[in-house]
Amino acid sequence: MIGTATLDSTGVGTLLPDLAPSSYNLTANYSGDSLHSSSSSSAVKVSGIPTGFGITVNPATITMASSQNSTVTVNVQSNNGFADTIGFGCGTLPAGITCHFANESLSLKAGASQAVQLTIDTNSPLGGGSTAMNSGSAGGRFSLAGLFLPAGLLFGWVGWRFRKRNGILFAAILALFLSGTLMVTGCGASFSQMSVAPGTYTIQITGVGSNSNITHYQNITLTITK
Repeated sequence: MIGTATLDSTGVGTLLPDLAPSSYNLTANYSGDSLHSSSSSSAVKVSGIPTGFGITVNPATITMASSQNSTVTVNVQSNNGFADTIGFGCGTLPAGITCHFANESLSLKAGASQAVQLTIDTNSPLGGGSTAMNSGSAGGRFSLAGLFLPAGLLFGWVGWRFRKRNGILFAAILALFLSGTLMVTGCGASFSQMSVAPGTYTIQITGVGSNSNITHYQNITLTITK
């Protein structure tokens, strides 16, 4: 199925499919309603005429393990003298998957073709949308123990002035503070980023002309093995 259209008051439905240059045999199907039964039309041969620009992805199928990344090439081609600045994005991104374009947009001249590198990341970096943040060398972990340093300095200054008059209470507060610090460091003192679950996902790579507002897309099939 290439799309659906709503019928107007005259019973006519209009559909503008995004077809690659080729020949197609299309049929129209009506599912029926309370007054009319379902029906199908005869096949009609149509040809896709290239307009604006075309977009392709190589490779269009990726297989990798979770917490890994892979790079593909996104190509755009000018059709019939089309020229514009093409912006890129990723749609239908599942949770835990991000993508990063080497260039968020490029200038496409008439009759020319351009390519941009796209990295698909399954490590769920701290950030989302069409541009992912790179993970650090520490593997996405950061220590909480450092958060206690400023508090410790403040506590020490206040405690120095407080301890002479309230020695027992000060000792109790100090014990609670130290136990909290040990609890954090004893538990590994880190947070771990959650990786995407194994499965097969479809990511829609889009290109949009900034002046023409023409939009074309291409799908990538991503399989996460483990």
